[in-house]
Amino acid sequence: MRSRHDKSRLRVNERGSALIMLALTMTTLLGVSGLAVDLVQFYAVRAEAQRAADAAALGGAQMLVSSGCAAATGGCVQGGSQQTPAVQRVKDMAGQNYVAGGTVQIQDADVTFSYPNPQEPEITVVVARDAAHGNAIPTVFGKIFGIGTVNISASATAEGYNPPGVACIKPWILPNCDPNNSHNSPKTNPNCSNAPLLDPSSLTIVHPGPVSSGGIFGEQVTLKPGSAGSAPAPGQYYAVRMFVADGSSFLCPDCAGSNGTNNGGSLYRTNISCCNPTPIACGLLPISLETGALTGPTKQGVQCLINQQSNGANGGQDILANAYPLSITGGSHNPVPALRGVTGLTQSSSIATIPLYQGDTLSSGSSTVQVIGFLRVFINDIDNQGNVTATILNISSCGSGGGGGSSTDGGGMLVRLIRH
Repeated sequence: MRSRHDKSRLRVNERGSALIMLALTMTTLLGVSGLAVDLVQFYAVRAEAQRAADAAALGGAQMLVSSGCAAATGGCVQGGSQQTPAVQRVKDMAGQNYVAGGTVQIQDADVTFSYPNPQEPEITVVVARDAAHGNAIPTVFGKIFGIGTVNISASATAEGYNPPGVACIKPWILPNCDPNNSHNSPKTNPNCSNAPLLDPSSLTIVHPGPVSSGGIFGEQVTLKPGSAGSAPAPGQYYAVRMFVADGSSFLCPDCAGSNGTNNGGSLYRTNISCCNPTPIACGLLPISLETGALTGPTKQGVQCLINQQSNGANGGQDILANAYPLSITGGSHNPVPALRGVTGLTQSSSIATIPLYQGDTLSSGSSTVQVIGFLRVFINDIDNQGNVTATILNISSCGSGGGGGSSTDGGGMLVRLIRH
């Protein structure tokens, strides 16, 4: 039988053990809580890295598309001239993002290219905060367990691609003629005073690349002249009546107002400001010309489309850089407030798709033309005379021979993320 003294000593020992267990439990809980804090931070950093990789990959893919290599003979090739500006665009786009409070630094080795389809180039971008880049993420509580830094990375792959079908075509059509007077040869298209945009035989780009290197990307083009004196022929403004007369299925911005089955100027205006979902394929296309200037409907439709509030160098619409690469900055009336003032946009309501036909003389009534490609343009402005001016972003051809009902995306290729 224990004495009173023994029982008292036992109670003291139990209290000491409880304190030790409590201390150990608190230490463990603090350690686990600390690791949880670190893990939350790492997940947040991983999400930031993924967003940066996505943006950079899309920007690089857009540059690949703008190079025109996909429309060249043989398509894009590994090590081609299109890769250097694409890497630079990746670095520019990534540098506009922050990961763990620091700007993203992309190395050349972080960008890789692949061409499983030479007409649909792919680019992969890795955004990393790790030991290899000298910027691993420091832990806060992980140091307690001997973990001083953590490597975090994210990757994204984007491609230029040609989806089937051509939608949102604007009610204008252009001849296969280069508007640049310095491109006055080879005159392989008898319908042009200058060289053609696409070689009539192979339908490859005659002068690929940016304007600064003698190419067509960045060239100015008039989508629709505003007066008879600047029209290609009397009564020809290259404006066409779209063959869908019911505008009820159009996708329209709020500024387009009401739309429906109206013909003439009202439907023409709706076809400019809205997306006509009817697809157009390469090959023969029946058209009917709009023989009047249609200055009012053109001005109303274009200003609605590009969010231009008034005439001038910039009436609120998005702005295209004057120099190559052709980066886009969100205008003060961009419908997405978060994009206003942001440079490096890959999508804009000012980007439009225009069919390209062989260039033969058009009838003042109904005609059938051969669509051989599509221009992807950035609409810069419409002036008070109704002249619609744009910049060539890219050109997509209909392939060898340009006919037979093959289809293209209508404007040069689109870009999309395919893996991340």
